[in-house]
Amino acid sequence: MFFGRQDALNFLKNNLIGAHQRNVIILQGNRRTGKTSILKQVVNNDLFTPNIPVYIDCQGLGKLDDQGLFYKIARAMVRNLSKYQDVDETMTVHKDDISADDPFYDFTEFLDHVSEVLKNRRVILLIDEFEVIDDAIRKQQLSPEILENLRHLFQHRKDLAVVLTGSYRLRRLSQEYWSALFGLGLTYDVGVLDEDSARRLVTQPLRGKVTYTEEAIERILELTTCQPYFMQMLCHDLVNVINFAETNFVTLSIVEDAAQETLTSADGHLRFMFRSAGSPVHQALLVYLASGLSSGESGQSPTLPGYQIDRFVQDQQLPLELYQLENILRDLADQDLLIIQGEIGRRLYGFKIDLVRQWIRRNYDLQSAIKLAQSTPYVRKE
Repeated sequence: MFFGRQDALNFLKNNLIGAHQRNVIILQGNRRTGKTSILKQVVNNDLFTPNIPVYIDCQGLGKLDDQGLFYKIARAMVRNLSKYQDVDETMTVHKDDISADDPFYDFTEFLDHVSEVLKNRRVILLIDEFEVIDDAIRKQQLSPEILENLRHLFQHRKDLAVVLTGSYRLRRLSQEYWSALFGLGLTYDVGVLDEDSARRLVTQPLRGKVTYTEEAIERILELTTCQPYFMQMLCHDLVNVINFAETNFVTLSIVEDAAQETLTSADGHLRFMFRSAGSPVHQALLVYLASGLSSGESGQSPTLPGYQIDRFVQDQQLPLELYQLENILRDLADQDLLIIQGEIGRRLYGFKIDLVRQWIRRNYDLQSAIKLAQSTPYVRKE
């Protein structure tokens, strides 16, 4: 069930088909924050009518080269256009139509044909997990010219618009050689749900069948910080707990039991978050914070002052300078692992999602994390 995100849907609609149309919109948000769900709501609810959305999952494109990328985008367009009764049913595209010698030129020829068929309507490409394109360029699977090709398309074709999604890495890409592309668009950050939507996500799916105490609802929001994936996992485990207990009344203790189940059921995603955090130094800092923090008072996230983290780095002789520490902590905050509060010199650091803190504390030993960090040179994550 889809809850919230009306502000994001309104942003897309207003800026892509409103009075002041833009050609590029960038949805930024970390993994499992609901970016894909937003794009699928656009498709399922014909948000851009009479314009035609085309969803493209970059992770599902397989092996990429220049010819393959443009061909697969063209094929996705044909498949989507075939669903519309007033579009020529004979429209097709074959791989040979996009040549290996000049795939960009052939793709623009294909777009010209599409534009003739659609007349005054636009195609809006919904390109999910856009960092895959950057990864392919870095691996030399795609040529660097792809960047200029995409910029040209998005800037000059009035019959084409695009919504790109990606994680916090998009912020870095926008500051590097991708700035020419990202400079064309508007950015929208997809984060946690607002409290009203989060409450509905908890209570509405089982409305009339399950009753929640107010403190139980509050605790779910605290444990997950209204992050949709963790809320869904916790609510799923909560159903299992109440079924086992043969009750339909959710109390604070039942939420705590369900949260312990979630530390296991969400293990795969939590492990991915931890391993993707960065170097062993990044990971050691997370383990240190998790080991030093416990649940705070209701409604408050536990935090450690920055000077304690400085002292930890110095005492354990971790392989980095203190000036690099701020970059690491900001990296971790960008990934929605940590929160940073207060002014410079009075910084406080804690976990954004308490379930993440609990999972790290349960699964990682501080001394082992320190030894690994001490033996591994620090390299800033790309």
